[in-house]
Amino acid sequence: MKPTCFWLRVLISAGLVGALAPMAARADVMPITAVTIADHPTLVTGELLTSVTSDGTTYANLIGGTAANVSGGTSLFYSSAEATTDKATLLSGLSTTTGLANVTSVDITFGTQVFSLGDDSSFFMFDIYGNDSASVQLLDSGGNPIADYSLTTGSGYGVSVDPGDAVLVNGGGEEAGYYIKGLSFALEDFTYTGTGTDPGMPDVYGLRFTGSGWDPALLGATLVPEPPSVLLLLMATGALGLAVRWYR
Repeated sequence: MKPTCFWLRVLISAGLVGALAPMAARADVMPITAVTIADHPTLVTGELLTSVTSDGTTYANLIGGTAANVSGGTSLFYSSAEATTDKATLLSGLSTTTGLANVTSVDITFGTQVFSLGDDSSFFMFDIYGNDSASVQLLDSGGNPIADYSLTTGSGYGVSVDPGDAVLVNGGGEEAGYYIKGLSFALEDFTYTGTGTDPGMPDVYGLRFTGSGWDPALLGATLVPEPPSVLLLLMATGALGLAVRWYR
């Protein structure tokens, strides 16, 4: 091998590894510091979350969760075009203008998406007023809690998001003037609470949130891997191959 070719391989490989190396593990639940929102494509009112920024990273490929087994939820939160009494609908999807107040428990799944420790996935939660904490459990493929892993979100929320004309509907009528705030967390943020050595977190198919007086507006996740990472891998691999062929 020519010396030039050898060092070119080293430099390109080093650059590739550096570009594709995953970010350092996050230390804790992080606030969402910026968002982008788009008008609902089919409704006169209603807005959809299109990106979130947390811990210095912006995620644009988002998955809205699908809610099930909702307990509690004494007040409904929705825009005029999204009015419904179906609690699961109000906590599903990427709408920033729906939600529930005083929820005690809800299960969230993400279609066919499966999450694994180390895949750089993240989850996000928006709360009406951003002052509630919830406990989170991981769910297996059967919708059952994965024992011995737990997380508490705390209330370290980020930027305020205006939910348009959404109102909180309860027995006393409609109340306006609300805002929502978000935070994010990753599988690495969960704590192993079992006995003995951690056997390793299995694949995750969903989340179970529980709280007291908890007011969730939006529960979602990021697609993994993000398409830019895949594109970077293909471009860098192609560049390496072309460069090596050029110098042979």
